[in-house]
Amino acid sequence: MRKRNDGEHTYSTQNNIERSIKYFREYYSLSSKIENIEGLVDAPKGLGNCYMEIGDYAEAIKNYEKAVQRASVKNAGPQETAKKVEALCQIIKSHILKGDEG
Repeated sequence: MRKRNDGEHTYSTQNNIERSIKYFREYYSLSSKIENIEGLVDAPKGLGNCYMEIGDYAEAIKNYEKAVQRASVKNAGPQETAKKVEALCQIIKSHILKGDEG
C-alpha cells in the first residue's frame, strides 16, 4: 500500500484506510442530514481518495462521480466547482489506473 505525502487525510497517511473510510461515510451521513454542500462534496471525494490508495478503482470512480454530482447543484459556489474539477480529474486517473480503454 502506498502512502500519501501531500498531508491530505491524516488517517490515510497513517495507512489506516478502514478508519478513514468509516469517518468519511459518517461525515457524508451527517452532511446529508444538515444539507451541508461542502461535506456532500468532500466526503465522497475523500472516500474516492481512500479507495484509490488501496487500488479499488471502481469504488473510487463511484465516489468521485458522487462528488461531481453533489458539486453540480444550483447553490454550489466556486469552491465546490473547483472540487468538481478535481474530482473529474481523479475519475480520469482512476480509469487509467483501472486499465479502462476508450
